[in-house]
Amino acid sequence: MHANVARSDGRFADHQVIAHKLADAATELEAARALLYSTAWRIMNHEYPVAEISMTKKYCAQMQNRLVDTCVQVFGGAGYLEETPVARAYRDARLQRIGGGTDEIMNEVIAKQLRITSRRDEPEAP
Repeated sequence: MHANVARSDGRFADHQVIAHKLADAATELEAARALLYSTAWRIMNHEYPVAEISMTKKYCAQMQNRLVDTCVQVFGGAGYLEETPVARAYRDARLQRIGGGTDEIMNEVIAKQLRITSRRDEPEAP
């Protein structure tokens, strides 16, 4: 989300609560983008950062779910109607935390990589 998403047309974003939700969404999106770009840069530089790939997948999927949930809340009952784009986005977002590895699987991958890294950093026994 870029700053222009929160521009007011004189109605929706003029409400303080909505404006704050947009500010939170922009912050979360920027954090996710930074994590994604950092991981992508490492891959492009011939690294294979397994933990960071899993962290990125998990964080971005969770963030997407939080933001879409907020959208449904903002749209109220209309956000829950099957024929609306926000309801479709809500259903699609949920799949991100299942397909390609659940949050729990991503946690296992991350934890395993952290154990490997910590062992590598330990000094050798005499």
